Amino acid sequence: PLIFAGLIIEGGVVSYDSNMVSGGEGARVFGIGSSKQYRKDQVSIAMRIIAVQTGEVLMTISASKTIASHQVGADVFRFFDMRTKALEIESGVAINEPTNYAVRSAIEYAVLQMIEKGEAQKLWKYKKGEKE
Repeated sequence: PLIFAGLIIEGGVVSYDSNMVSGGEGARVFGIGSSKQYRKDQVSIAMRIIAVQTGEVLMTISASKTIASHQVGADVFRFFDMRTKALEIESGVAINEPTNYAVRSAIEYAVLQMIEKGEAQKLWKYKKGEKE
């Protein structure tokens, strides 16, 4: 029972798009090379405020956050002993922005938009902080 609630906020993740942008570059000369790759995903959320007594949707907000990933690597490939023995060395690192951080950031941005839009629509007022 939501007897004393005036408003309810609900929402969810509406999309997760992988590889919206991806690419990279690399080069190898005489068996020694390096490469760099990147990828961008995007998570989108939707939230809305509903008046509990009437069921009216008062506001709907959507927000998105890009998730960035990149990888850097280097490698060496050589043949020895009349091309019968191979030496291969690889090294690299990949950094991926956590998905939960992106979802949380999108939700926080949507809540901020709701607060500002709700005040503009005169649904509520808030006291702005004083600068120190």
